[in-house]
Amino acid sequence: MRAVGTGTWLSVYRVHDLAALGQYKYSAVDDSYLSLWILNPFWTWVASFMPPWLAPNMITLIGFLFPLLSYCLVFATVPHFTDSPPPWYCYLFGLGLFFYQTMDNVDGKQARATGTSSPLGELFDHGCDAVNVVITAVVTAAVLRLGYGLGTFGVILMGVVPFYFASWEEYHTGTLYLGVINGPTEGIIGVVGVALASGYFGSDFWLLPARDVLPGPALAALDAIGAGGWALNEVGVLCFSAPVIFTVAASVVSAVRKTKKGSGLALAQLIPFAVYVLSCGVWVVSAEVSDVSDAPDIVQPLVHYTVMTLVFGELVGRVITAHLLKLHFPVYGSPVLLIPIALAANSAALHWVADRGAAQAALVVAAFAYLHFVLHVISGFCAHLDIPVLTIPKAKA
Repeated sequence: MRAVGTGTWLSVYRVHDLAALGQYKYSAVDDSYLSLWILNPFWTWVASFMPPWLAPNMITLIGFLFPLLSYCLVFATVPHFTDSPPPWYCYLFGLGLFFYQTMDNVDGKQARATGTSSPLGELFDHGCDAVNVVITAVVTAAVLRLGYGLGTFGVILMGVVPFYFASWEEYHTGTLYLGVINGPTEGIIGVVGVALASGYFGSDFWLLPARDVLPGPALAALDAIGAGGWALNEVGVLCFSAPVIFTVAASVVSAVRKTKKGSGLALAQLIPFAVYVLSCGVWVVSAEVSDVSDAPDIVQPLVHYTVMTLVFGELVGRVITAHLLKLHFPVYGSPVLLIPIALAANSAALHWVADRGAAQAALVVAAFAYLHFVLHVISGFCAHLDIPVLTIPKAKA
């Protein structure tokens, strides 16, 4: 094992660390019945139409553009995340997310078909997934009309927590494991269903009291945990959290059992992510995201959620890079972890800088750090493997 983060303060690896890419072997297990019996045959059929000159990473990128478009439009389309989204937006989000899921699974089939499988492909694929998991959670919260506060943050947690734990588990086991019910399959299909239903029936449905809609046994269960008076959107988040908890618990058990580094050390490696979650939570609670008025401020919530996205993207990216290069786990997370810590401290206690200015300054720093990370890692992988990132190598065209 070699140390990660040496060199400049933003460095992820040293040049000689790239030699570990020669030992790369992708390993993944997907136990989802939905994937096995329905979606995988569909993905294989779609992959059969892909031209041999189209690079797998380009397929990934094309698919990623659709949820990115939904994210860029959501703040103007659904002010405050409490207004009713227009049907066309719900359809755009739902169908675009399904397209992304399809391309995210076709890219691997294209890589095998063209003989271009590589650690760069895994890095690029999981890097896009890390960003997508946050922006899709934000848009989902808007469609459910949960507001800018803890409701939306809760949905974000339901995406980032299992994703980070799965990446941490893969680092220790060498295998990316997706359970019988998992986020990339059933989770995305569930969100697609929510989006399409909101477009067809209208999103007012999610604001109905659960007591007026759900049957007696379900209400009894909700009453038992004090959620009997909740709206359907809040109950929906609660129901989605159950498989998330199970998935995370399974990741912990698997990593602790299979790690060669000791269970205590493996669990301690989760501290940077816990700091990320805690600081972002404090920031959400204490910062002024947007004034609820007739003229909504769409800039500030865009800034807030984009900062969270970029910081999470780099945190996960460093874990993936450490796995591929066989480096020590990034126990301090990343220098960008200081961003949510500083924002939380400023909003909750120090008040040195206005929330709006602090958030916008943080966005600039986070964007620079994330861009540096992406260029640093991808350029290094491309140079060492002697392959382009978005095209098929000429020798294999």
